[in-house]
Amino acid sequence: MTKFGFTLIELLVVVLIIGILSAVALPQYTQAVEKARFMQAVTASKSLLDAEQIYHMANGYYSTDLNELDISFPNNRVKDFDLRIHTEPNLHIELLRNKQIGGTNVWVVSYLLDGNRPEITCTLAKTVPDASKARRLCKSLSAGSAPLTLEPGYDSYAIH
Repeated sequence: MTKFGFTLIELLVVVLIIGILSAVALPQYTQAVEKARFMQAVTASKSLLDAEQIYHMANGYYSTDLNELDISFPNNRVKDFDLRIHTEPNLHIELLRNKQIGGTNVWVVSYLLDGNRPEITCTLAKTVPDASKARRLCKSLSAGSAPLTLEPGYDSYAIH
């Protein structure tokens, strides 16, 4: 009579292989989830810019009050981001990720530049190291383009 089963060594090898595969896949998965969150903020940012431009055409100036715009966000927030609108010196909308990425604050910032040309960026401090999760995320959102300096002390990666 033959006995069928697995030895302890075979089970340990399988567990080890599964552990190695999950260690490789988990960082890729978390980066993909974070990228999806940022793309949601980019979409909201584009909608806010459009609403601000419509408001400006009707009133002659931009608004910092979301209640005046033809768009609404519960509690002035986009999911996972805190929202602020600035009109000086130019219109720019900041969506700050409310959870730091690798210990770093990261923003989606929409600028309305000269000629009402919008620029939507992933922005972080210049001091953030190249190897950090936050900088890698911004680079991946911008398809590897070089950073812009739209504000002193910050690198802004254009999101297309």
